[in-house]
Amino acid sequence: MRVFNTRPQHQNRSWTDSLRKAGHDVVELPLLDIIPLESREQKQAIKNCILELDRFHALIFISQNAVDHALNWIEDFWPQLPVQQHCYAIGKKTEAHLRERLAKSYGLKPSDDQAASSIERTLASSDGMAMNSEALLELPALKDVTGQKILLCKGRGGRDHLQKVLSERGADVVACELYERRCPENAETLLREYTPNSDTDVFTVFSGETLSYLDDCLAKVGFANKAKLATLVPGERVAQLARQSGFGRVIVAENAGEDAMFNALQNGIAGR
Repeated sequence: MRVFNTRPQHQNRSWTDSLRKAGHDVVELPLLDIIPLESREQKQAIKNCILELDRFHALIFISQNAVDHALNWIEDFWPQLPVQQHCYAIGKKTEAHLRERLAKSYGLKPSDDQAASSIERTLASSDGMAMNSEALLELPALKDVTGQKILLCKGRGGRDHLQKVLSERGADVVACELYERRCPENAETLLREYTPNSDTDVFTVFSGETLSYLDDCLAKVGFANKAKLATLVPGERVAQLARQSGFGRVIVAENAGEDAMFNALQNGIAGR
């Protein structure tokens, strides 16, 4: 099989390596660029959130990108982290990356009581629960957040489900938008170069936004056989978006973790 890796350039190495070890021909076709917000107004809004960091009961990091961009700002203004502040991460990789950054920036090791007590896992067990906002909202500590102030570290735009539900539960949720996602300028050119083939290709897509960019690029290159093109997606929500967009052969993983995506890919190929 020829497998298209559409993850951002700086995040695609481990996925590419896993695919190649399994014997697949991999095409790296990044369909997302992560760009820091740079306007004067945007940077001031971020700074305002960071300067008030000690006023928040909890911080929520949507992704590994959110961890990096938020910690870059926090390090500039906070030589020590506020005490008794909980951090939450969506997905095991985001959690692991958050721990790594805290260890690097503040000397908090995973075994430290402070680190262990300040980071809550999104997944309570490896039972296939989706690594998304819905899973995070099932954590007992986030069931009753009345009167709590929560900082949501995220990219520009995207889903507002997490903010909406936590607000309904009584929290004062502040969204700190740190970066934006764009389709790389060369994506269409690369796609033309490799000429998608619905008989041999699988596109691996890790988010709904990436799926949208893929759909746009396929239209621009004149590809008209989406009904037969295999597309691997993380979870039923993105699968529904794919079907609505005309993708006919949708392989659905349990979540966006690389292990889950890889297992779904192998099972999907075996069932062809």
